[in-house]
Amino acid sequence: MYELEKEEFRGCSKDGRKGVFTRDRKLNFNNLILLIILFKSSIQRELDSFFKAISKEDFNIREVTKGAFSQARSKLNPWAFQRLNEIAVDAFYEGADYLEWNGMRTLAIDGTRLVLPNHRSVVEEFGQHEFGPEANSPRSLAMGSMLYDVFNQITIDAQMAPYASSERDLMMQHLEKVKEGDLLLLDRGYPCFWLFFLLTARKIEYCVRLNESWWLTAREFAQSKEKERLVTFTLPRKDHEKLKEYPQMLNQSVTCRLVKVDLDNGEKEILCTSLVDSEKYSYEEISELYRYRWNEEEAYKLLKSRIELENFSGKTARAVRQDFHAKVLLMTLCASFAY
Repeated sequence: MYELEKEEFRGCSKDGRKGVFTRDRKLNFNNLILLIILFKSSIQRELDSFFKAISKEDFNIREVTKGAFSQARSKLNPWAFQRLNEIAVDAFYEGADYLEWNGMRTLAIDGTRLVLPNHRSVVEEFGQHEFGPEANSPRSLAMGSMLYDVFNQITIDAQMAPYASSERDLMMQHLEKVKEGDLLLLDRGYPCFWLFFLLTARKIEYCVRLNESWWLTAREFAQSKEKERLVTFTLPRKDHEKLKEYPQMLNQSVTCRLVKVDLDNGEKEILCTSLVDSEKYSYEEISELYRYRWNEEEAYKLLKSRIELENFSGKTARAVRQDFHAKVLLMTLCASFAY
C-alpha cells in the first residue's frame, strides 16, 4: 500500500518518535507490519521463514532475533493496522461492484470474547476475571467488536476493549463509520428506545431483534396471532441527553414495524425494523433479512480458527492490540482480493 511510504502515516504509527526502525535495515517498518499481519506459528520460526523468503536464499541465516522483533514492535502503534484497514475498506467500496440489499449496504455489529495472554500490561489494561469451579483461576479477557458488511465479508471497523465494557459503547464507536442510507442489523443485546431515535436522526435503516420481555408492546405482539404490526413510540425523557445533538428528535415520535418469525426450534423471533413499507419490503423479505447477520458470526469463526486470532504473537497489551487489528486487516484484504 502507498500509505506505508507516507511520512505522516509512519510518524503516527511510531507515536511520533524519531529514529525508530532506522538502525536495523532487515527489520524495517514495512517488514514489521507484514510480519505481524502474517504471523501464525512461533515467532522465531516466522522470522526465519520470512527473511529466508525475501532474501531468496536456499539456506537459513538468522537475520533477526525474537528479542529484536519484540523490541521493534513495542514502538509500533496498533493504530497503523486500523488505518490500513480503513484504506483497504475505502478502496474496496470505490472500486468493487459490491453487493447490496434493496440498494442498501447491509451491515451488522456484534461482539466476541477473546482470551488474552497472561502479562502485567494486559492485566493493567484489560483487567482480570475469576474462572473455575471455585472462581480461583484468573484470566484476562477482552471484548472484540466489528462493524461488518454481511454480503461482502468486509470488516469496516473493529474495536477492542476490556471484557466488562458495554457492547453499546463499542457500537457507538462503530456508528461513526455507518453512512446515511445504510441498513444495520443488530442482535438482542443492543436495542433501546434512544438508539431507534438516533438511527432515525442519522437516516440509517435498521432491523433489530428484540427480547420478548424487553418492551410491553413487544410482549403483547409476541403473544398475539399477528405476524406484523406497526407501532409508534416517543423518546423517554431520561434519554433526552442521548439525543442532544439532534434536538429536533426530542418531541417527535418514531414508527417502526414489528415482525414475528417462527423459528425451527419452536421459539418466536421478534424483529423491529424501520422498513415499514410492507409492499416494498415484504414479510418474507424481512424474515430472511435478519438471518444474514449470521455471516458476522461466521467471520468470527474464521478469525479464531483459520486466522488464529487468539494465537497472539506477543504477550503485552500493545502486541495483543496489534495482532487483533492486523488479523482483521488480513481478513479484509482477503475478502477484497476475492473481487
